[in-house]
Amino acid sequence: FRSEKIVDFEVLDFCDLFSDVHCPVLLKLNIIDSRNVVENNVSPSSSTDTCKTNPHTTHANVQPTSRPKWYKDKEPDFVASLDNIKINETEQLIDALLISLDTGSVLREDVDDVVRKIADIMKQSAESAGLFPNKKKVKNYNRREKSCPWFNQECEKKRKVFFRAKNQYRQMRNNYFFEKRILASKDYKKEINKQFKKYQSNLNHKLRNLKSKDPKMYWKIINGSSSEKKDAVNHVSCEVFLEHFQKLADEEDSESSESLPFDCASVNVSALNDPFTESEVRIAIQGLKLNKACGLDQIINEFLKASADKMLLLYTKLFNLILRSGKNPIDWSLGIIQPIYKQKGDKEDPGNYRGITILSCFAKLFTSVVNNRIVKFFDENCVIGFEQAGFRSNHSTVDHVF
Repeated sequence: FRSEKIVDFEVLDFCDLFSDVHCPVLLKLNIIDSRNVVENNVSPSSSTDTCKTNPHTTHANVQPTSRPKWYKDKEPDFVASLDNIKINETEQLIDALLISLDTGSVLREDVDDVVRKIADIMKQSAESAGLFPNKKKVKNYNRREKSCPWFNQECEKKRKVFFRAKNQYRQMRNNYFFEKRILASKDYKKEINKQFKKYQSNLNHKLRNLKSKDPKMYWKIINGSSSEKKDAVNHVSCEVFLEHFQKLADEEDSESSESLPFDCASVNVSALNDPFTESEVRIAIQGLKLNKACGLDQIINEFLKASADKMLLLYTKLFNLILRSGKNPIDWSLGIIQPIYKQKGDKEDPGNYRGITILSCFAKLFTSVVNNRIVKFFDENCVIGFEQAGFRSNHSTVDHVF
């Protein structure tokens, strides 16, 4: 650094807490962060902004919203808050649209309206049950919680005692306060070592149990925080990411579609277009995984599972409306692309990021119902050969040995 950037420089009193032989140095620098400098009169909200990691940052017509958080003990409150009157009204609306299909067609706007009504029913029930928590910043006494999780309240108390003794020695330099500072320093070090060993012991015990009981949490602890991946996203602007992912989408659309692996004339495909049954929808709901991120509609799989008994008929009628009309809800076509750094290559190259798209859980339920029907149809008609074991239930690469 240049000497003109040094505002203040001071050599502090020796403290064995920081070093065995060296005195701590207090240095103040006057440095301007170049990332905050506005060049060519470009405002911070312009195209030079870096992309934030807010998962709800979307296009201009979609406003960021809060995420629901599921609590198992609030499930009865959620189910009890479901509005039966609105559920019946929505069912009647779908029945009217299904009847209109016999004489005409249904607009996409009509299907969108039904989907949003169903989503509103679940979200209003979730709000009544307190599943949309208000995020309030609570000041934590532990300033080192992320970097030093073992630094607990006991360490904080010893730290305050040490710095109090240190300040007293600065003001009154005599043997009494000197000995008091040395004693406080030793106690502080001893408490830190004690809590660190205790934390390591508890962590090892926790990992032994999690490895078999909860592998997901086990690997989350092993892999550590994903802050490095999130910070890497800030190296690329939103416009660069937009151009990159649009290019990838255009390349996928330009690929030629392959023909079906069987002759439609020799197989009766009418069963694929039969109305969905409540049994099919219930099986798909039971197969939904928990603790998954929600899309822009704020519907999570826990909402769908908990409301199945009351709204199963409504879900079935909606899916049949989409199947017969061929109108896919526009809300189900919107996703949140979250770039994840691949931990290799230049952080400013968008090609070194993996785009993870967060879609609507409600839409995934519908595609799951469709997929189950197609897989069942293929199995019954022997469309897929027995040698194809990949991505099939009750199949494994071990089957190829036989």
